[in-house]
Amino acid sequence: MAFHRPAPAALLRCAAAAVLCVAFTVSPAAFGVAHAAQPAPAAGQQADFNGDGFDDLAVGASFEDLGGALDAGAVNVLYGSAAGLTGRGSQLFTRDSPGVRGNAQQADHFGDALAAGDFDADGFGYLAIGILFDKAGGLNGGAVVVLSGSAAGLTGAGAQFWTEDSPGVPDQAEIDDNLGFSVALSDNDGDGDADLAAGAIGEPVGNAGAAGAVAVLAGSPAGLTAAGSRLLTQDSPGVPGSAEIGDRLGFKLAVGDFDGDGRADDAAGAWTEGVGPNPQAGAVNVLYGSAAGLTGAGSQVF
Repeated sequence: MAFHRPAPAALLRCAAAAVLCVAFTVSPAAFGVAHAAQPAPAAGQQADFNGDGFDDLAVGASFEDLGGALDAGAVNVLYGSAAGLTGRGSQLFTRDSPGVRGNAQQADHFGDALAAGDFDADGFGYLAIGILFDKAGGLNGGAVVVLSGSAAGLTGAGAQFWTEDSPGVPDQAEIDDNLGFSVALSDNDGDGDADLAAGAIGEPVGNAGAAGAVAVLAGSPAGLTAAGSRLLTQDSPGVPGSAEIGDRLGFKLAVGDFDGDGRADDAAGAWTEGVGPNPQAGAVNVLYGSAAGLTGAGSQVF
């Protein structure tokens, strides 16, 4: 059997071949292990793709081979029912699925990061899919595909495709930005519509290569929009510390309402952050929600 060597960033993730996006969990499971169930989510954080009142499960197979495209990636969707999860009506999505922009390419790793939520509060969950090695803006610029929910389940019809070159998104796609390395959905401004955060761990900040960043797009009654989008780094106002070479902010994302104000907050891992004399010790930046969305104001570093 042929052995396919994973791309470098996949090796950094301990070659996790499956990532689960589970009900009430809005960030991908670390190293293929699902997070424990959390309390029922606020509006805008559902994983109910067909609106039947049962949460559904999306499973990433980011090393899936498609024809001659090795490690192109895929996502399986299993639906909930009164009897629990079932294979009946299950779906398989790839870059070649109708409505999903682009086509399956070698080493895209489609589905390596997943998050579910409801951008427009219509009762149907959306699924955000990270493509960390998408060729946007050059090799490994990264992208995020968003699939819409419907009464028939997830659909590629009207799917959105986001890169740092999308109109209204700050900055621009560059080689090895790896946008979509992590994704999370949470209602940062408390308006009932989920917002999207996507880690770009290779994003350069000034002269600091691979310092990392978190791109944030807002949900609205019309769905996900780039209006008012922002790019948060360790050089953003209010964020402690400073962006340094190889910090890789955005390596992991997790959400919760840490201060109880009704607006979701995001925790962003800086996997190789240097701490004092210790290189690559690691840190977590906590970014707080506000009426204007996710912000660096009052943020913390642990």
